[in-house]
Amino acid sequence: MDRLDDLLEQSSYIQEKIAEAKEKGIAEGFQQALIIITKQRFPSLTELAQEQVVKLSKLYALDMILNWLITAPDEVKAQWLLNSIDNLSK
Repeated sequence: MDRLDDLLEQSSYIQEKIAEAKEKGIAEGFQQALIIITKQRFPSLTELAQEQVVKLSKLYALDMILNWLITAPDEVKAQWLLNSIDNLSK
């Protein structure tokens, strides 16, 4: 078993796939957080958040939107932020 572990640790392909899987999992967590925060702060925008967050997979963009959404002063600004995801996902 140790030999197999060593081989897996030495394989750059395996390490790359592990890193990709971790990043995907983190992105999915950010997407869920965006939906939850929207639902709590701006319930009427929940459906929009659910539609928009699936368009983003880059962690930097998800982090940016999450931080902005947390500090959005009102529903109008939150809606603008969620709609801006279309521009970030291109």
